[in-house]
Amino acid sequence: MNGQIYSQYFTILKENFPVVVYKNEEIVTHRSHIPRVGMILIEGEIELIKTKTSTLIKPCQSVGIIELWNKTPTKYKIKVFPGTTVLSLDLSTLKSLVDQNIIDQCHFSLG
Repeated sequence: MNGQIYSQYFTILKENFPVVVYKNEEIVTHRSHIPRVGMILIEGEIELIKTKTSTLIKPCQSVGIIELWNKTPTKYKIKVFPGTTVLSLDLSTLKSLVDQNIIDQCHFSLG
């Protein structure tokens, strides 16, 4: 599941966490796997691929965060294209952000 990040959260996250720039096309999570990290797209392209359809997400949208938080498998394969810049958030980072009230569980539909 992907979601829109409000600009106030997006700014805080960009200022406080390192970004990852992908140099090559990469499948970062396969369908039916639990993601290792959730991602927030800063620029570039991330494609969500289901069996017969695919969707491109837009900057400021997140992918994999809800599945990571709830430890549930994705319903799609996540493909990142060259030149894509993302914020990559692991589970301990997400928990820390919630504990510090930087983001809340309701914003991401967590828990």
